[in-house]
Amino acid sequence: MLKILRQGQRWVTAFFVLAVGGGMVFYLGVGGGSGQRAPGSIVSVGEESFGLREFGRVRARRQSMLEQQLGSEFDARAMSDTLDQLAIQSLIEGAILSQQASALGIAVSKREIERSISTSPYFTSEDGRFDPRQFEAWVDYEFGNQRNFIREQRAALLSGKFMRTVSQLAKVSEGEARQAAIRRLEQVQIAFVSLRSQGPAAGFEPDADALQAFIASQENELRALYAQRSSLYNMPEQVRARHILLSLGAEASAEEAAAVALRANEILTQIREGADFAALASELSEDSGSKINGGDLGFFARGQMVKAFEDAAFSLEPGTVSEPVKTEYGYHIIRVEEHRDAQQRSFEEIREELATELMGLEVARTEKRAIADRLADAIRNGASLEEAARAEQLTLQRSDRIQRRPDGYIPDLGASEAVMAAAFNMQPGQSSDRVFEVDGSMVLIQVMDRFAPDEAALAVAIDQERTLLASQKQQAYLTTWIDQARNQLAEDNNLIVNLAALKGGR
Repeated sequence: MLKILRQGQRWVTAFFVLAVGGGMVFYLGVGGGSGQRAPGSIVSVGEESFGLREFGRVRARRQSMLEQQLGSEFDARAMSDTLDQLAIQSLIEGAILSQQASALGIAVSKREIERSISTSPYFTSEDGRFDPRQFEAWVDYEFGNQRNFIREQRAALLSGKFMRTVSQLAKVSEGEARQAAIRRLEQVQIAFVSLRSQGPAAGFEPDADALQAFIASQENELRALYAQRSSLYNMPEQVRARHILLSLGAEASAEEAAAVALRANEILTQIREGADFAALASELSEDSGSKINGGDLGFFARGQMVKAFEDAAFSLEPGTVSEPVKTEYGYHIIRVEEHRDAQQRSFEEIREELATELMGLEVARTEKRAIADRLADAIRNGASLEEAARAEQLTLQRSDRIQRRPDGYIPDLGASEAVMAAAFNMQPGQSSDRVFEVDGSMVLIQVMDRFAPDEAALAVAIDQERTLLASQKQQAYLTTWIDQARNQLAEDNNLIVNLAALKGGR
C-alpha cells in the first residue's frame, strides 16, 4: 500500500485540489487529526494522526463524489479497496499541504475560522442567519466535539492558502497561450501512400526444402495460428436451411391445429409446383427473424434447433423440401440448401498450408518494403512523394484537413502519433523519407498545405488555453511539492499507513 501511495495516483490529487479550490472547506474533510500518533491511528503524517473516525468521514465523501460521477455504474463493493486508497491518499495529502503551509509561515486566524463557520450554508437557517444549535448538533455528530472540528477547519484553510500561494507561481504569458492555441487549431492536409500486404504474394509456391525448414523453425507460431483458427478446421456436421413457419400457440384447439396444417400443405403444394421458396418465405413465414432473408437460417449443427426440426433438416438432401414438420412453435416447411460433413483436420494435416500462407505473406511484405524503400530513396534524391508514387504507378491518397489529436488518428489512414507529429512539423510541399508503420501498413507522407486559424477563433482559444495552461502548471507545481514532501516523510519513517488498524476497526 505504501508503495502505491508513494508512486501516487495523480488524479486523487486533482480531486483534492478541486475541492479546496472551489471553497468547499467543509466538504473537504482532511487535515487535523489528533495531533499525535495515537495507538489506533490508520494514517500518521509527521505529528498528525488520523483514526477510524477521520478515515470513515473522508471515505464517505470520496464515495459520494464517485457516486455522483459514475451514477448507476458505481459499485460500492467492487470499489471498496479503491475507496480505501482514495481516503488514505486524501488524508496524507491534506496533512502534507497544511504542514507545508505552516512551514512557510502561513497562518489562519481565529477570525478566519469563525467567518468560514458562520458563512457556511451547512449552519444557516432558512432566513440566512447562522444557527448555533444546528452547528453544535452537526459538529457533535460528525466530529464528536468542536475542538476536533475547529482543528480540521484550520488545517483545511491552511491547505487552501498554501494552494493559492502555489497558484501564483503558475503564470502563463500571452505568447505561451497564443502558441498553444495555434497548435490546437492549426490544420494540415497531407497526401500519403499506404502499402499493405492484403494476402500472400500472387502465385507464390515455396521450395519444398525451404517450406520444411520454415515449419521446423516456426512451429510454435504455426501451432498458435492453428489454435486461433481451430473452428475452421474442426467443424461438426452442418446444414444450411430455409424454412417457412406457420405459428401455432400452445393452447390452440384441434380445429385450429388442423387449419394451420392445411395451410402448410397448400404452401408445400405451391413449392412442388415450382413456386420460389425464398419468395414464399418472405411473404408468408411468421418467423420475423428469418423471413426478411427468405427464410434463410444459415448453417447450424445438431443441438441448435428443436429435435423434430433438426431431425428433418439433417435427413434431407440439398435442394429438397420436407413435409410440414410440427414443433412447439407451429408447422415448418424446410428446404435444405447445403450440407457439410463433419470436418476434423489435425495440425499435421494443415501445417504445410499454414506455413505456405505465412511464407507468402512475408514475401508480399518484402515486396511492399522494397517499394517503400524505393519511394524513400526517390524523396532523398529530391523527388516529391507525388512524383515518386507516379513513377511506381501507385495511388496517392489525400486527407481532408486534419487537426492534432492525442491519439494521432487520421481518417482513411489510421492512428499514428508519429505521422501526426511529422505532418505538423513539415512545410507545404515537403515529403518525408521516413517509412511509418501504421496498423500493419507501410506509409509515406507529403504535406500538401497548412491552414492557420482565423483571428476570431484564435482569440477565443487563447483565453481557453491560458486558463488550461495555468491549471496544468498549478497542478504540476502542487504535485511536485506533495511528492517531494511525501517521499521525505517516508524516508524519515514519518509516513505510516496502518492497514491492520483499518481492518480491525470494521
